[in-house]
Amino acid sequence: MDRLFGCTGTGKTSFANIASGSEMQVGKGLRSSTKHLEASNTFQVDNQPVIIVDCPGFNDTYLTETEILRRLADFLIKAYTSKYNIVGFLYFHNISDTRVGGASFLHMNLFKALCGPIALQNAIYVTNMWSEPPTEDQIMREVELRDTDKFFGAALMEGAQMARHYNTQESAHAIIQQLLEKNPVITKLQCQLVDDKMPLEDTDAGLVIGEDLEDDLRKQQQEMNDLKEEKEKALESNNQNWLRRLEAQEERTKAKEQQLVDQLRVLKSDKKSQPKRTSPQGRRDQDAIINPDYLALQIREEMEAKLRELTQNTSRHNKPLDSYLPSQQEWDRQRNDELARDIEKIHAGVAYSRSRSHDFWVSPWRFAVAYRQ
Repeated sequence: MDRLFGCTGTGKTSFANIASGSEMQVGKGLRSSTKHLEASNTFQVDNQPVIIVDCPGFNDTYLTETEILRRLADFLIKAYTSKYNIVGFLYFHNISDTRVGGASFLHMNLFKALCGPIALQNAIYVTNMWSEPPTEDQIMREVELRDTDKFFGAALMEGAQMARHYNTQESAHAIIQQLLEKNPVITKLQCQLVDDKMPLEDTDAGLVIGEDLEDDLRKQQQEMNDLKEEKEKALESNNQNWLRRLEAQEERTKAKEQQLVDQLRVLKSDKKSQPKRTSPQGRRDQDAIINPDYLALQIREEMEAKLRELTQNTSRHNKPLDSYLPSQQEWDRQRNDELARDIEKIHAGVAYSRSRSHDFWVSPWRFAVAYRQ
């Protein structure tokens, strides 16, 4: 399976469509169109049947990073226990982007943490959206991405590769072909979740997102403290216009704080136990690539130490942490329904692929990953 990884708007779905001849919906402008997992048509690369599964990209319009990581973790667990071997990863980057911001740094670090040093040897950093011919600025950005450790440089030193995609099927297949030549590899996230039975929040990938969320939450809490002081000054001076502006800003800050708390809750969602490795016979008996019942998540009843700390902080603003959280039962129901719908779509594509061949199939999610049976 090829897994496509990168920010929204970097051309992951377009790559999947070009490679497979599919017509998956492509987002326009800055809005993502991929809200659910979607399987491509079956296509051939080097006479091997391939399926690409597109999933929401990080920095998505509709889903948070933690929700996407949780879905990805669920899928990787089932793929590992069903013995679908990952043979490659594609990370997409828009070469026309003039700056690499904080969100891109987060996603690059998350990608490296998810893969781990061994799986990074099966990773390709794909630069997309090239001009014809390439401009001097694009070539300079490519050199900077390649030679800077905090961009792609460190991963390339560990064995990852870098490639250009020129928006043609020939170019897309050439990139996939490089992955088909690789031996299967197990990601660090799979090892930590399945072999080490770690909760997602304690994995390397979970820590990357968790630390980023906690940093953002501390900033929001500091902003709330600053706004409180400003409101006191506005009240003392009886400046009603100033006070209204501060109250509007306070509402926006509270909304952002709620989103961050919700994301931490999703990250800390508990799998009652990590799955055991199945026997060879058990693997042969599994027909579905994903079991919707298995993927249904149970949310933790308590938030643990870090969220208890958040409770103390939010109490300063006279609003308990519980008031930030939506109905747990309703949240579970909606999320499980979405997972079941996504899984049914992929299952249909995989069943068709299996009817054609048992040799190989590829799934990019906006992460693209290649699995070989």
